[in-house]
Amino acid sequence: MKYLDLKRIRKERKISQTELAKQLDYPQAYVSQIENRKRYAPQAFVNRVVEVLQMDNIDEYLVDAPKKIIIHEDTAAGMDLENVPVSDAQPDRSMEERLVGIIERCHEIIREKDLEIARLRKALGEKYRELAEVMMEKKENSGAL
Repeated sequence: MKYLDLKRIRKERKISQTELAKQLDYPQAYVSQIENRKRYAPQAFVNRVVEVLQMDNIDEYLVDAPKKIIIHEDTAAGMDLENVPVSDAQPDRSMEERLVGIIERCHEIIREKDLEIARLRKALGEKYRELAEVMMEKKENSGAL
């Protein structure tokens, strides 16, 4: 799979990312993700770039994907999995073993976050009970006057 070198295109045309997004009629955040190679440009987007910027040869702006695993979704509760190198790290382990290790670590983080959420829900419930008691006391005190 290839990435669209959108930053190079933009710099050559001396336009800002915001301006490019407006011209393409795409959200700036989306353009940023493509430009920073956090997402591949779908063909419809590439076609729009060619059309709007009146480009003759888009092929020279298509670059090979890096030899990294790109995880586009939530970065596992703060764990930086955005660019996990697989070619250099742990050369004695197979790609599959490394991926399994990453997935297991993601599951660990999810379990930790689930426990934290449960703890926070419990604390919130206690605060609600305390608030209800204070409100009942105020109601009782206002009725006694």
